[in-house]
Amino acid sequence: MYQWYQNADVCYAFLADVPSITTLEDSRWFTRGWTLQELTAPSKVVFLNDRWEVLGTKASLHQEISDCTRIPVDILLGGDPEGASVAQRMSWAATRQTTRLEDRAYSLMGLFGVNMPLLYGEGEKAFVRLQEEILKISDDHSIFAWRSHDNRGGILATSPDAFIRSGNIIPRMLFSSDDGLITVSNKGIHLGLHFMARGGHGAKVYPGVGLGILNCVKTDDDRPIAIYLRDIFLTMQHFERVRSEGFRMLDLTPILPPERPMRKMCVRLGRMRHQQPKHADASDESDHEDLYFDGAQTPLSVTAREILLDADVAKTWYMQAARQGDVVLIQKLLRSGSVQVDVKDSTGMTALMHAAANNHSSVVWLLLTRNDITPAMIDNENWNVIIHAAKNGHDDILRALLARSDTRDAQTTALDAKLRAPLSFAAEAGHEAVVRLLLATDKFAADYADLTGNTPLTYAYRKGHVAIVELLLAAGRVDVHLKVYHPRLLFWAVDNGHETITRLLFERGFDINSRRQGWTPLLSAAVRGHTGVVKVLLERDADVDAALTTEAEDKNNKTSLMLGAIAGHLEIVSLLLANGAQTDVKDMRGNTALLYAAAAGRLEVVKVLLDGGSDLQARNNGGYTAVMLAQINKRTETLDFLLHNGGKLEELPQRPAKAAPASAEVDVEGGSDGSSDGQHTNR
Repeated sequence: MYQWYQNADVCYAFLADVPSITTLEDSRWFTRGWTLQELTAPSKVVFLNDRWEVLGTKASLHQEISDCTRIPVDILLGGDPEGASVAQRMSWAATRQTTRLEDRAYSLMGLFGVNMPLLYGEGEKAFVRLQEEILKISDDHSIFAWRSHDNRGGILATSPDAFIRSGNIIPRMLFSSDDGLITVSNKGIHLGLHFMARGGHGAKVYPGVGLGILNCVKTDDDRPIAIYLRDIFLTMQHFERVRSEGFRMLDLTPILPPERPMRKMCVRLGRMRHQQPKHADASDESDHEDLYFDGAQTPLSVTAREILLDADVAKTWYMQAARQGDVVLIQKLLRSGSVQVDVKDSTGMTALMHAAANNHSSVVWLLLTRNDITPAMIDNENWNVIIHAAKNGHDDILRALLARSDTRDAQTTALDAKLRAPLSFAAEAGHEAVVRLLLATDKFAADYADLTGNTPLTYAYRKGHVAIVELLLAAGRVDVHLKVYHPRLLFWAVDNGHETITRLLFERGFDINSRRQGWTPLLSAAVRGHTGVVKVLLERDADVDAALTTEAEDKNNKTSLMLGAIAGHLEIVSLLLANGAQTDVKDMRGNTALLYAAAAGRLEVVKVLLDGGSDLQARNNGGYTAVMLAQINKRTETLDFLLHNGGKLEELPQRPAKAAPASAEVDVEGGSDGSSDGQHTNR
């Protein structure tokens, strides 16, 4: 239709509600959506009143028509509408109405030279689609220079009404580095904008919020227009428009280029949930009050004059502001030029490191919005910002750092003087969320050993961080066959009763019958009473009759059944018997599990052993039976039970000096790597 009107020699507009020229501006014809193309497309339009009398032409009535339509006079006098900016043309359509909501968009296709399917029923989505089509053929940033409380369209407006006050906005190329390429995807609008962080004002802080500087200005103001954008994930990649009811007229004079670098970004499109649109008549705001150094007292009670005149004072407050998360003061100090963004304190730390170590994500983000910062810098300990974030357990900051392309060098050089990696620091400190995050990337080796020979896994198990050990093993990126893990890791898990870790280790090929100082995993679990671990070992066919072999003669040849019996671990004894443990195996002194249980007074264990076939008449090397051992150790209940179940009182043998009766004690060799070192006595 637009082209049809455009090709016509003359078009006639019958104004049925206009009796005379004095009421021309009140005609409903100037408020309808479809009549906009009827007015702008033809070179000549003749207006007729309600009696079909000529009122005048578009050219002769140009001022009256301009006053009621906001269309510039030069367009009405024959200028090409395509010479007007997108925002200007949209402003002509503001407040115009159509019977069908979708026609507010469809009636503008010709004015913008685009085509798209007519999908009646889509509602306001039609106007968003129209803007997407415009962006395919235009790099005019004025399409983003709208103002409305209704931001359901994301960076795109939901109605022409949002442009009602944008009739004086025109494009202007402000930065020579801009390539102007704008693309649309299902994720949003992809474009390059100069972006400047906005720290805040007074007590208010706006995390992730900054200004995207558009290549457009007002016809009467050379300052560029900037819209508020929020860095959604603090990675400088994905943004959304916020505070869409207004924008800023930004004076670039005091703003240094490092503060407003070009950023390739994706600005989110909205989800058109139903709500009553509300288009604000917001006024333009000056940015001076919260972006520039005004010389007033700062929150840290140091005057602007002191900071500006003394570089050492400025550096002190800069570092303190980073530690305390004072975004406003940091921004003022940097803008004043009294400190450099990467200045170091006596420990070699930068403001970025202090902010990351103290979990001030707003400060980290603010500093990284600049293009004069070096994230890969290291302090006196050879730690960079990645290590500081990982070591202190700040997973949100670390996630943002890892996702950024401008911290890639910091990620690849994140090793301290001892070659410790971030994963080792996090594992040692027990920061589970950080370990999980680092494992989810392929940037940090789970088996990387530092100069001390330790890996993240050894740091974790030596500090007793069970959940982290499980995480590292479950990730499947740890080679458990490395010498650094054998056999200490297995015995640490067994000695401390960690069933899941024990199972994971066996799933990854650990020898279930491996030994440490003569002990097998089953022996260690049995004496310590770790029933769950014993079950895991038995499920894996551990040697149930494997005997203890140590340098101490009095400890040799004790089996898991003996150790469980001595300690009185009834459930473990039952499990061992159920899995075929031999009841009458003897140790170096000739003692059986029953003899030990009787000597220790483990009545319930004695009952289970007898039910399991233990020989009540068995004697040790000194000639002692279970009855005798219960008698001499004054185990009255056990003695009575034995006597009622076939045991006999006999004269105690005259034993040689070395033929001692069974002891009610057993020494347990300690755990691994200091986690449970020393000797323990189970009675």
